[in-house]
Amino acid sequence: MSTHLSTIKKLPVFQDFSDQTLKEFSHLCAMRNFGEGEMIYLRGRQQGKVFLLISGKVKLYQSALGKKVVIQVFKPGDFFGNIPLTHTYPLREESSAQASQESTVCVISKQDFTTILNRSPELAMTLLTVLRNRLHQAESKIKDLAISSAQIRLINELIRYATHHGQKINGFYKIEEKLTHQLLSEMIGVTRETVTKTLIELKKLGFIKYGPGRSIILNRDKIIKNCILCLRPEV
Repeated sequence: MSTHLSTIKKLPVFQDFSDQTLKEFSHLCAMRNFGEGEMIYLRGRQQGKVFLLISGKVKLYQSALGKKVVIQVFKPGDFFGNIPLTHTYPLREESSAQASQESTVCVISKQDFTTILNRSPELAMTLLTVLRNRLHQAESKIKDLAISSAQIRLINELIRYATHHGQKINGFYKIEEKLTHQLLSEMIGVTRETVTKTLIELKKLGFIKYGPGRSIILNRDKIIKNCILCLRPEV
C-alpha cells in the first residue's frame, strides 16, 4: 500500500492533492503490468473500470475496415476507461487501449472512483479539465481527418502531441521521444510512406527540424505566421 501511495504521489496530476485523497485513492488502486503491445481492453469491454497510467505509454485507438486510427497517446498521470461524470452517467469508452511499451496501470472500479469523486472536489475538477481538453482535441482531430491535407494533419497532430508530451523551448516545441512513422501514420490516417514524404516536406519548409536521437522540434513562430489552417500552438 505504501508503495502505491509513494508512486501515485510522484505523478504531476496529484502533487497538490490532500494526503487523505491520496491515501483513499491508493487504497482502492490495483496495480497491473502490461507488456509492449499487450491489450489493456477492447472497445466497450472495460467492465466498469477506470484506469490511471502510472508508467509507460498507452495508445487509444479505433479500428474500421481493417484500418487502425490512434485517437490519443497517454502518458503517466492520464486517466482513461469508463470514467464516471455523474452517479448515473459514465463516459463510455468507445475505443480500445493498448500498451505501446511496458506499462504499469492503476485499475479502480467505476463505483469506487465515483465515491472518491464525491469526496474530493479537487479530483473532480481536475478530471473535468482533463476531459474538456480531451474533447477539444478530439473535435480538432475529427475535423483534420475529414477535410485536411496530409501536411496539415501531420503538423496539427505533432502540435497536439507536443502540447501534451513535449516541452517549450525559446519559440520551439520539442518532442524528445522518437515517434515512429508507423505510429504517426496511425495517428493521422495515412500510409507510412505518406508520413515519410510529408515529414521531408515539412522539414524543407522549415516547420520542423530534427534534434538528437531523431527527436522532432516544431518551429512554433513559423507555424503561427505561415500556416493559416494549422492549430495555434501555445505561446
